[in-house]
Amino acid sequence: MSINLEEIVERAVPTSQGLYRVVRTEDFDALVAEVERLRAERHLDNADLAQAYDFARNKGEALEREAVVAYLRACDGESYDFADDIERGEHRRKEGL
Repeated sequence: MSINLEEIVERAVPTSQGLYRVVRTEDFDALVAEVERLRAERHLDNADLAQAYDFARNKGEALEREAVVAYLRACDGESYDFADDIERGEHRRKEGL
């Protein structure tokens, strides 16, 4: 349901103090429903954003690990022994991550 805020404002009647306006019950109900809808939509957007952030973070970690492993495997000598550890994420576990 979409509301026409301009129409609600036009129909609102100012009080004698001018601080508040009186709106029709239907308009008030429509405003409350719109706020509730927007809050629910915002909640979903935040959940989607958190999920996207987690995905990107995990993907970034995987890409970093792949690059380090590829570099170490391209090196000669002892560095190859470290590549398997890094591929499994052992170098991060030792840091407490």
